[in-house]
Amino acid sequence: NRIPAPNPSPEQALIQQEMRQTVNHAIMSLPLHHREMIVLRDINDFSYEEIAKICACETGTVKSRIARARDALRDILKNAGITDWDD
Repeated sequence: NRIPAPNPSPEQALIQQEMRQTVNHAIMSLPLHHREMIVLRDINDFSYEEIAKICACETGTVKSRIARARDALRDILKNAGITDWDD
């Protein structure tokens, strides 16, 4: 069981909000085919099999596309100065 984190300080809340905005902007800057994979898997939590059906492709293709999309997102965030985040 996880113990709920205490409410963040106003400064921590602002930092978290800015980080979320940066991540959202980074996702939106991805090419459509990468953005689609990130949104379906990491935001909407669809399984690889569900994404394969949605995108009419093989599960292996979905896995490789997600890996490439995550690499691209990581690069964008690294260039923005974000190397690690919790959320």
